[in-house]
Amino acid sequence: MREGQKKTIRYTLYSAAGIGLIMLIFLSMYSFGFWYGKKLIIDNWDTQKYDIAVILSTFFCFLVGGSSVGQIAPFFKNIVDGRIAMAEFFDVLKREKTLVEPKEGVKLKSIKGLNLNNVSFSYKKDQPVLRNVTVKFP
Repeated sequence: MREGQKKTIRYTLYSAAGIGLIMLIFLSMYSFGFWYGKKLIIDNWDTQKYDIAVILSTFFCFLVGGSSVGQIAPFFKNIVDGRIAMAEFFDVLKREKTLVEPKEGVKLKSIKGLNLNNVSFSYKKDQPVLRNVTVKFP
């Protein structure tokens, strides 16, 4: 399996797990709000300390808190993308150097102008970056 496919599968799994966790928290807030409201009514039935307004305000506080947690779900993608980018960055750092440093060179005292004639360059054979570029620096 190619590295890109592995990263895509990993991203998909992380995203699904993150969204599932957010939905679990969000729906748990609903159930906790209902449970706590019922508990307040039953425990204080004889004193009538809690009326419907207090119960509804408590319930909606749980709902707003749960939906606030749900708002971070889209940012899981950014976290996963950042982790993938850092893995690729460290792969580049661990790579063996392919450039060969010259042991002897000529030191120039001064340079008056520089001409680059018909310069071609590519990272891969089929993807040229420069093709027959001529540049003149005074």
